Amino acid sequence: MPLGSYIKSVVFASEAPTYRKRKKPPIAEQQLLAAVLARLGQTRTASNLNQIAKHLNQGTLSIDEELEADLNAAIAEVAWMRVTLMQALGMKP
Repeated sequence: MPLGSYIKSVVFASEAPTYRKRKKPPIAEQQLLAAVLARLGQTRTASNLNQIAKHLNQGTLSIDEELEADLNAAIAEVAWMRVTLMQALGMKP
């Protein structure tokens, strides 16, 4: 609260402006968001998907069993992040 507003609130208590307090997100939401951020920090999913898209656009990508497994793992990671973020934001997945 600015100093002038504080003085007004002390001197003229009935005329003092009221301020809304910022709500802190619930702890459960913070834990879900922290889990998503931690998962993003541990993996190179975004970078790997970018490289795969680049090679697909260039036509230089050959898909073998290892790449298919990596793609499925990346899809699972993105799906987990989506569901977890939606839960943290109070949305139904």
